[in-house]
Order: sequence, then C-alpha cells, then structure tokens
Amino acid sequence: MSQLKVLKSVGRSCLLAVSMLCFVGGSAHADVVAYWDFEDGPGATTADQTANGNTATLIGGTAFDSSTPLPLAGSTQSMRFNGTDGYLTVADSASISVTGSLTLSAWIKLDNPNEGPGSEQTILAKDRNASYRWGLRNISAVGNYNPARVILNDGSTTQSNIVGAFANGSVWKHVAAVMDFSTGVARHYQDGVQIGADTALTVTGIADSAGSMLIGAFNPSSSFFDGVMDDVAIFDQALSLDQIVSLSDGSKTPLTVIPEPGAMGLFVLGLVSICVRRARLIRFYA
Repeated sequence: MSQLKVLKSVGRSCLLAVSMLCFVGGSAHADVVAYWDFEDGPGATTADQTANGNTATLIGGTAFDSSTPLPLAGSTQSMRFNGTDGYLTVADSASISVTGSLTLSAWIKLDNPNEGPGSEQTILAKDRNASYRWGLRNISAVGNYNPARVILNDGSTTQSNIVGAFANGSVWKHVAAVMDFSTGVARHYQDGVQIGADTALTVTGIADSAGSMLIGAFNPSSSFFDGVMDDVAIFDQALSLDQIVSLSDGSKTPLTVIPEPGAMGLFVLGLVSICVRRARLIRFYA
C-alpha cells in the first residue's frame, strides 16, 4: 500500500472516529435515577432497583399487595396506599435531586377515582412544592380526576401545569410526565398516548432542595393516594415517545428502556485504535 493510500485510509478512519466520539460525548446519556418495583416485600422498606440506593420506607397505611399485581410478566405484587395516612418516604439524595429535564413514570390503579372537586391524589412529591410534584388534580365539577398535574419550582418561581384528561382510573394505567427544559414543553401520557402538553414552561429548571421525597402523599397530612402503584421511576432526562410507549406496553422496564452507551463506546475506541495503528505504519514506512 502506498503512503498516499495509507494516509487517505487513516484520514477516513480518524474522521469517523472523531465524529462518533463527538456524537457520544456531546449527547447526555439519560439514566433512571430511582426505580421501585415493590417486588421485595413484605417488610418496612422497599429497595431502589438502581445502584443509587434510594430506599423507601413505608409509613402509615401502606403495604405490599400480592392480590393486585401489575398485569405484566414478572410482577407479583404492588404497593397499596389507603388514601388516609399511607405513603413512602425517601431521604434526599443527589440522584433524585434532578435539576434539569426529567421524566416521571408509574403504573397506578385508583380505588376511589371519584372524590370531590378540589381534592388531589399525589403520585410523588420532592420536598413538597420546593422541587417537583406530580399527581392527579380534581378540578371537575363531576368529581372525576380529569387532569394530571406537575408543579415545578426553580428556586424563584413555582409553576403548576395542569394538562390532560386522565380516564378510567379504576383499572391499571401507565402514566408518565415528561419535563423537557430544552424545548420548554411539559407532556403528559396515559398508556403511551399523549393526553396533553404545556408548551409554555416559565421555570428554567428545578431547584435542588434538601427535603425528602414522598410517594403517595404531598406531605405527611394531605393529598394521599388511594389505590395501588407499581414500577415508580424517575429519569434525569426527557424520554422520547417511543420510550414511553415501551414502558406502557411492558416491552421495556425502567432499567432497560434506555440503551447503554457501552457498545457505541467500544466501537469508537476500536476506530481510534485503527487510527493509532495506521499512524504507526506511516511512521514505519516514512
């Protein structure tokens, strides 16, 4: 092979390697930062299935429920909340203190979907209203939990976005809320279908508050969830529609919905290695 051909070959390989490296390094890798599948009961706590150790402690009227498992392969029990004093508490940690785009995902089944107007059933809340909060807010005169609501606080401004029409809450439903600060849009999903969007997010991010997270209550005395939950997960980035669909149809779990970057990284390292070897060949034949 002539030096010119070697140079051209090296150039092509290195250009591809650099391009791929820029792509991998320049795009943030979304991750699941907390995930509770409630498969480890009975007991007084339930483990975070990620490596982040966000253990949740059962308080009041909460219990592992093997009589109402999520109708997906591998699910044997869920978490039941009594709607009056039951919730889970999770200590503050860096992993759940998401300050940028995030996705909240859960399976829920309401025991009482027809409480009076003005009531709310909280799915989760990080430090009450000081960070982020997600639930179903009843503002309808007919007493149905029509809209999903997320409250966001960036440290100086609190914004409540109420969108979507949550329906038929007495059966298992997959729900998700995606906060995308890169586009300024909040999207709400039910069973993989977008049920509403707020295209005018005014907050610029989420405050890093030091308070704990509650699952199933706004605070220890109000807005309790009444029913069962399963596969509650928090992601530190806005998931795509395809990823939301794969969670809702059970083809992916929160631990598998985001492709790991390992294979791509190995590919890029291989191209870099080719560059190095061929550069040595040039020096050898020069």
